[in-house]
Amino acid sequence: MLNSNSLFKIPTKGIYFMSLGGIGEIGANCYLYCCDDKWLMIDLGLTFADEKFPGIDLLVPKIDFIDSITDKLEAIIISHGHEDHAGAVAFFADKIKCPVYATGFARSLIENRLKEFNSMDKIQFISIDPIKNIHLKNFDLEFNKPKSKKKILIIILVQWPLLLPSLIFFFVQLKVLWQNDVSFL
Repeated sequence: MLNSNSLFKIPTKGIYFMSLGGIGEIGANCYLYCCDDKWLMIDLGLTFADEKFPGIDLLVPKIDFIDSITDKLEAIIISHGHEDHAGAVAFFADKIKCPVYATGFARSLIENRLKEFNSMDKIQFISIDPIKNIHLKNFDLEFNKPKSKKKILIIILVQWPLLLPSLIFFFVQLKVLWQNDVSFL
């Protein structure tokens, strides 16, 4: 967790990205996006330990940072139900103070894990309807299904405006969750 003695100051203006897991490794996906002091988390997964961690089965992202932004974290979006994207939600049920958005399939998998932890009542779920957008204070989320027979896959389009002196940009971050064929992009 960041403390008051930390050299890192949490930004209040601008657009920022922070990975808490999933970059340079397989699993434990957890990404934070910030726009003008509001935060969005995409995925909260786990990974399976290897021989580097004898006696340990699972690894989860180190998310102590969210203690510093609890009142600014608008939502957690679960991209899909695989353990590497959704498996750590139950482990952090006590820390999560914002809504968790997930499709029906991913939600049911997370709820099963929450039952194991006796934490069903700790998470506020909102179901993702892939044909409806989600509008948060500083983020707009659009969901699209790729041209695939797999009904559990979605694409998340995160949009936010960035205003710079004399110029107006519309910044778009596309996170492709699964891709069998690039022709749908």
